[in-house]
Formats: sequence, structure tokens, C-alpha cells
Amino acid sequence: VQHLPFYRHEGLNIISQFIDKNIPIYGIVRNPYKQVFSYFFHKVNAKEEILDVNLSFIENFHIWVSNFDLKNEPHVNQYLHLKLDKKISNKITIFKFEDGIDTVLTYLKNEYSLEVNVNSHQNMNKTKKNLQYVFKDYFDKKTKNKIYVELKECFVHFNYPYELPE
Repeated sequence: VQHLPFYRHEGLNIISQFIDKNIPIYGIVRNPYKQVFSYFFHKVNAKEEILDVNLSFIENFHIWVSNFDLKNEPHVNQYLHLKLDKKISNKITIFKFEDGIDTVLTYLKNEYSLEVNVNSHQNMNKTKKNLQYVFKDYFDKKTKNKIYVELKECFVHFNYPYELPE
């Protein structure tokens, strides 16, 4: 096993210098609203964001989104994560997180006769798990519009609608 000098979720702009450009490249993208929402909870759970205890989670989320540079953060701007020169970016096979892991497994089986056993991944985000929330309640018009405007490349390139997902 070779240990590479980057974080495991680094974008192609970083890892491309370490990989053979002739091998297949795959990416899994997520609905941008869900990606931002999940990243907020990741930051809170990792204690990288301190919440204002006098405000609700929803209010804290609105403030965080309004102050956060979504467009230049590759962990939420998936287009940045996968964008590279045309020689590589045109070879990337993209899957959508919402389509489920079975879509990826079926593709690998059909394309390479490869059987992959996958253990179920449980969301371990305790903050999100302990909260009773309705996803759409977190998105007022201002928050939704900021996400859409700053991550428009993701919506367009990966064919996600402006409407919030269920």
C-alpha cells in the first residue's frame, strides 16, 4: 500500500499528479443542497464550527451559509473537486449519490465483470441524528438562492434541479 501525501477526499486537481491518466476515473456527486447541509453538520460535529446557543440550528445554518465561501470550497463545490484539464475530465464517469451504491456496483459488474461486496455505511453524524429536522425547513429563499448561485456549475454540470430534493 502506497501512502499518498493528500487527504482521501482531495480533488482531481491534486491527485491527478499521482495517478495513471489511462485508468478509469469515477466520481460520485451529491445534490448541492444536501452536500452543503451535510457539510455544515460535519463541521459542527467536528467542532470546526461553533454554534450560537441563543439561535436555533436552522438560524445557525442560515448564518453559516451566508458567511461561507461555497464557490471556492472543494468539499461542497463538487465541480471544483472533479474539474481538470479536458484530457482527464472527459474520461470521468459520474454517479449520483442519490441513485444509490447499487448503481455503481451494477456498472462495475457490467463493465468489468467485477463483483464487489460493500458493507452498509451508517451515518455517524450524532448531531444530525439527535436532531428532529425536516430538511426543507433549513432552506429559506435567501439560503437556497445563495447555494444555487455559488454552486450553479454543480447544478448545471451534474444536472440537478433548482428545487429542493425531498
